[in-house]
Amino acid sequence: MKDWFRRKSFGWGWVPISVEGWIVTGILLVISYYLYKGLSVTNFLISLIPLMLIFAYVADKNMGEPLIFKRVKRM
Repeated sequence: MKDWFRRKSFGWGWVPISVEGWIVTGILLVISYYLYKGLSVTNFLISLIPLMLIFAYVADKNMGEPLIFKRVKRM
C-alpha cells in the first residue's frame, strides 16, 4: 500500500504526497467551506473538531512514518 501523506519537514502535521491524499485534503476543504458558509463562527469551530479528528485518523493510517514534532535547527 502506498503512502498518502508524509510528515512535514518541520513542525507538526501532514503533507499529501499522492492523488488519494490530495483528494482527502480537497474533500476536507470543501466540507469546511460549506460548513463556514452555513454556520456562525462558534458553531463552525465546534463542528470542525470532529472533521479534523477524522482527517487526522485517515492521515495517520495512510502514512508510512510516525508523526512527531520536528524542530528547525537555528543557524
